[in-house]
Amino acid sequence: MIYKFKFNGFLFTWQFWYLLGMFCWSIIRGIWFHDYYFAGYILLMVFTFLLPGFIKRVKFWRTKEPALTVNDYFVEDHFRNRQYFWKDIKEIVSDARFLRVELYDLQPYIDRYRKPNALQRKWPKIFRRSKIFAIDIINLKIENEETLLDTLDDYSEKALELESNLKTSP
Repeated sequence: MIYKFKFNGFLFTWQFWYLLGMFCWSIIRGIWFHDYYFAGYILLMVFTFLLPGFIKRVKFWRTKEPALTVNDYFVEDHFRNRQYFWKDIKEIVSDARFLRVELYDLQPYIDRYRKPNALQRKWPKIFRRSKIFAIDIINLKIENEETLLDTLDDYSEKALELESNLKTSP
């Protein structure tokens, strides 16, 4: 089952105007008030944290790539480039905005998808790597959340059947 990326007009518009406002504010602040350090800091924030997510949403919207793939073996979140195997998933819980993926063994997924950044390497006790894995529902084109959860339940049952058949076969 493939779920397409949903163009969220509100989120897209909000991010666009926020990026444009931050960019203009940093330019104005740097030119008129000669506060180049502050302007550089704002531009660094825009280009480091805000712009990549905006560009990724535009790319998914323009190329019509699927955002989520669910089959008998895994659940793949294309937007965050993560693949969760059914044998590792304990439960998928629905929140208001996310599908929280609870895993039996977190360590392989943390090692694969949560690469430590410079702050986490320097001060590991202060800046911990997150142990929460989630799929953003806002990015999915679905009728309602219940049908998605039903589909996930069906595929998880199929995966359990396949796994039990593989264990029992000689």
